[in-house]
Order: sequence, then C-alpha cells, then structure tokens
Amino acid sequence: MTLSHIINEVEWKGLPVQNDIFKYILDRLKKCFSSQKHIWQGSNAVEILKGIGNLISLSFDNAKKFADLELPQILEIALLKEDNNEEEKLEIIKCIWKLSYNSNIACNLSGNSALMTGVFIVFPFISR
Repeated sequence: MTLSHIINEVEWKGLPVQNDIFKYILDRLKKCFSSQKHIWQGSNAVEILKGIGNLISLSFDNAKKFADLELPQILEIALLKEDNNEEEKLEIIKCIWKLSYNSNIACNLSGNSALMTGVFIVFPFISR
C-alpha cells in the first residue's frame, strides 16, 4: 500500500471521497488477514499496515477516521491471530502506538482490555 507515498497532505485534504478510501483500505486489510498467506489482490498485510500508519501520522483527523471505522477492533483481532509473522505484529503495534497520540483514541484503546492484553502478549516477542 503506497497511497500515503503517492498523495501528499495537500492533495489528500482535497479528495472528496476520503471516507470511502479509508473504508477501502480497511476492507483490503481485513481481506488480507482472512487469506491464508495474508495477501489479497497483490497487497500484503504488512504493506497495508505501513500505509495506514503513514496516513495516521499525517493528521489527527486521519487517526479519528480510522478509529471511527473500527481500526482498533481490526487490529485487536489481527494482533491475536496465531499465524501472524513478526513483521505483521510489529506494524500492528506501530499503528496502535500512532493512534494513541490522539488523546481521545488513547482513552478508548487503553479501555480495550483485549487489545491491551494482546499488546502485552506480543510485545516481548517483537522487542528482541
């Protein structure tokens, strides 16, 4: 997923279909995690997670849009999948970390006990 590298912040703000793009990106991520090799139509989960992380970093509005579209719940489910590789786990943690810069989202994240449990279970393995 290279959308965040193709469209700069000024162009991004001018797109009239931003919400549809966010939904599209999350749909692709779900489909990747549903596939056996975590690849769907040429995109793999790591690429999409990196793209999401880059878009979240662009603005708090992007973080809020992703959070409103249930990105934290998707990350929670993905984080606890047993067939994730280390790179996928790392990118999931990075997305959670980037979302947490928005204080409203951070409160919701910290209140999600399943997500926080997943972070604590995975973190020792990715921090080696």
